[in-house]
Amino acid sequence: TAQGRAEQLRDYVQKNMELTVSVGVITSLNSSLTTQDMLKYSDEALYTAKRLGKNQVKSLVSVDKNMGVV
Repeated sequence: TAQGRAEQLRDYVQKNMELTVSVGVITSLNSSLTTQDMLKYSDEALYTAKRLGKNQVKSLVSVDKNMGVV
């Protein structure tokens, strides 16, 4: 999954580069989302990760434009 790959990247960077990484991921089950919508929602997920303590991955899951943080 996208979240799993993002977690692998975060873990690798932390272990090998002594940096922290926050990542926002969107999973959309709704093909009506535009590219702009997806960028907006992934940005929201990124800032949620940072607000909750950094160095983590947060996902937003979309079904009919109803978003939920995972």
